Amino acid sequence: MMWISRLAALVVLLFAAGTSVSAQDCAAQANCGDCIQVSPDCKWCADEDFEGSRCYSSSETITCSTEQNPTGGITGQTDDVLDDTNQVSPRSNQITLRPGETVSIPLSVQLAMNYPLDLYLLMDLSASMRDDLDNLKELGGGIAETIAGITENYRLGFGSFVEKRVSPFVRVEPDRLINPCSNRVCASPYSYRHSITLTDDNQFFDASVQEQVTSSNNDYPEGGFDGFQQSIVCKNMIDWRDNARHLLLYISDAGFHFAGDGRLAGVVEPHPQDQCLMDQDMEPPVNYEQYGKYDYPSVGQIRDHLRRYDIIPIFTVVQSYRSLYLDLVEELSSVGAEFGLLESDSSNIVNLIRDLYNRISQR
Repeated sequence: MMWISRLAALVVLLFAAGTSVSAQDCAAQANCGDCIQVSPDCKWCADEDFEGSRCYSSSETITCSTEQNPTGGITGQTDDVLDDTNQVSPRSNQITLRPGETVSIPLSVQLAMNYPLDLYLLMDLSASMRDDLDNLKELGGGIAETIAGITENYRLGFGSFVEKRVSPFVRVEPDRLINPCSNRVCASPYSYRHSITLTDDNQFFDASVQEQVTSSNNDYPEGGFDGFQQSIVCKNMIDWRDNARHLLLYISDAGFHFAGDGRLAGVVEPHPQDQCLMDQDMEPPVNYEQYGKYDYPSVGQIRDHLRRYDIIPIFTVVQSYRSLYLDLVEELSSVGAEFGLLESDSSNIVNLIRDLYNRISQR
C-alpha cells in the first residue's frame, strides 16, 4: 500500500558565533556587516543622525527609521511530482540565511513501491564455491521471485571472479591453465568475467546462471576487487540505469587481495582511477584482460567510485571471514555498504537479498 507522510520540518541551522548573543555583543559591532553576521538578534540603524551604538539587540526599544535587519528563508524550490522514481518533494531548495538563523523546510515523502532496482550479483567461482554455485542454480527463479515481491521494476545481472591469471595466484603450466582442477573438469582460471548484462528477462537470467562453472586458484584471498572495480566503472557494459537504485552483491567464502598484493606477481602499476578496462561493446561473456598489467584497486578507490556511480555494495560471506568483511563495510560506510552472513553453501542467499534490500530501502 502506498502512503504519503508529511514531515513536520527539516530544520537547517547555520551558526556564526553561537545560538544567541547579548545586547552588549551587538553593541560591540562597529559596522553593519559585522552586526548582521554576529546574530539574527542584532539590528543596524542606518539613520544619518543616529546617536549611540548603531548595532543593537531586537529586544531593545530603539527609535530608528532605517533599520537593516535582513531575514532569510526559502527563495526557490523545485516542483517535483511524487512517483515510483521520486520519493521526496521538493528535491531541491534555494535558501538564504543569516549566520545562526534557522528555516523550516516542509517535505512530502512517498514510499515508492516500484522504485527501479538494478541488482548485479558478483560471485566468487573459485573451487571452494562449487556447492554455493550448485545451490544458486537450484534456486532457479527464487531470486527473481523475491525481488518481484519488493518491486516490479527490477533487473538482474551476473558476473564472477577467480584470480589474476598469473603466478603465484594460479598455476601457469599449460595443462593447468586449461583445467586447473586435478580431480574434475572445471573452467580455465580468469580474473573477472561479466556474464549477464542487467536484464528483466528472468528465464534468460536463470538459463545463463545454469551455464556457470567454477574454476580454481592457488591462494585463499581471491581476486574479487578487480571485478568489483570493473563492475562499478563499466557502466555501459553492466547497463546501470540512471534513475534506479543500484545494488552490487558480492558473494564469497574467502578474503580478498587489494592494492599492493599484485607485487607478488610483479604487477606493480597502480590500478587506474575511474577507467573501464574492458570492451564495453562486446556481447557477454566478457573477460577482464588487464589483470597482468594493473595491480588490484585499493579500498579508497572502490569507495570513491561507489560514491561517484551511486552504487550500494552488499557483502555476503561465510562466518570465518565475518570480521574481515565487517571491517571492510566500516571502511565503506559512507556509501551505505551492508553485510550479510552467508551459510557455508549459500543456501540462504535469497533471504539475505530480501532482508538487506528492505534494510537499505528503509534508510
